[in-house]
Amino acid sequence: MALRAGQVVTLKVEREAEFGVFLSDGTEDILLHKNEQTKSLMLEEEVEVFLYQDNEGRLASSMTIPEASFEDYVKAPINGTRYNTGVFANIGIQKDVLVSLDDLPQRRTFWPEEGDELYIRLKHDQKLRLLGDPAPYAYFNLKAQPAPEEWNNMDVEGLVFAQRDPGVNVWVNDQSIGFLHEQEMERWPRLGEVMKLRVTNVKPDGTVLLSARPRAHEAIDIDADLILNHLLEHGGQMAYGDKTPPETIDEVFGLSKAAFKRALGRLLKDKKIEKHETGIRLTK
Repeated sequence: MALRAGQVVTLKVEREAEFGVFLSDGTEDILLHKNEQTKSLMLEEEVEVFLYQDNEGRLASSMTIPEASFEDYVKAPINGTRYNTGVFANIGIQKDVLVSLDDLPQRRTFWPEEGDELYIRLKHDQKLRLLGDPAPYAYFNLKAQPAPEEWNNMDVEGLVFAQRDPGVNVWVNDQSIGFLHEQEMERWPRLGEVMKLRVTNVKPDGTVLLSARPRAHEAIDIDADLILNHLLEHGGQMAYGDKTPPETIDEVFGLSKAAFKRALGRLLKDKKIEKHETGIRLTK
């Protein structure tokens, strides 16, 4: 049987070279570079290796056997992106595996970035080049467990695994499937992005609804800090207040009029600001 990238095979050390050794199955010679050796080898010794293609498209080998296979999905960190090609996933060997743009969202802003993570398994393209194949919804649905009721209103960690308008599917705490609606986002997340989220509802089917927005009291604190920073940057006072038009508040602070008034109320209650005839100022 012809040797192909992605196989795990046992080959014999045929000869040494300056940069490693060549292995053979009796028909074909395969390079095992020094960087891919986990121990010293002797001539005629048999060694189990993982086959992959080097940058020139030639078969090479590694003594590191990755968990990724043609059957099993594994979580792989993303090491880089090439706009006209796809993203590159680290499966544990020196050479990253390409996840083709054909298997990624059409919008490049949704592509994983370096440091994100994808669940992938191996596959070949029509030219028998080794690629990473992202896990579909069915994979997560098969391994998912029902989310416990205690998760309601809890902070969780989630990995975005599918873009699904009007939102995204998220693998929550390595256990359950969640959905993050676009109305609960502050921005659209990337495929493979790990996010800190909040469970807003544990549904009867064991899935969860999520939010990336802060809780009401947390939002007030954030908005209040925004107003305090504005005051500090403008001599401790400002002309904006309860009667300022909503469009002005949005332009200056990026807040709704209601959020602005709630934050002002918090600051007044905490006696960090005070009203005066021309607006608001920091308390002395």
